[in-house]
Amino acid sequence: MQTLFNVRKQLQAIGDKTLVFNQAERRELTKILFDKEKIEHVLDGRYSGGFALLVATDRRILLIDKKPFFLTMEDVRYDMISDVMFNNRLLNSSLLIGTFSKSITFMAFSQTKIRNMTSFIQEKVMDSRNGHHAPSDYMQPEPQPTESMGAFGLPIKRPMNRNPYNTPVMITRRASKHF
Repeated sequence: MQTLFNVRKQLQAIGDKTLVFNQAERRELTKILFDKEKIEHVLDGRYSGGFALLVATDRRILLIDKKPFFLTMEDVRYDMISDVMFNNRLLNSSLLIGTFSKSITFMAFSQTKIRNMTSFIQEKVMDSRNGHHAPSDYMQPEPQPTESMGAFGLPIKRPMNRNPYNTPVMITRRASKHF
């Protein structure tokens, strides 16, 4: 857990000058961020539930919506993201972050901020897919492959505990005895 002074210092370092909007969400960051987690991008805007704050850190993406008596928080790790889309219109821009189970559409007025955040997220997703993970406190070491015997007695190497987000989707069809 980080202090409010540390969070404000990180926000000033990236050029966040919002004084009025989403202050409750910025205070909530002190309870959400890990000790050594660094804020890279912050964006005020709207999503399907209303106004919120979108934060990209060096480890994950956070969507925070703090209302009286309610708190909505989405935590999306970079290895969970399947696609990132940027859309620019006349008055606003949108960022769509898609995972295997859900998608988050976030709209904001600042095209340059949302475009910079999009490129940062794309770089982090590519780094996580290529195996260039940043060392962190919550990541487990990669399992070592084990050998088993497959069809025709050939050895098959498989990792014991695979991350389901990094494996390709396998589609199997039921074979009928009449075909």
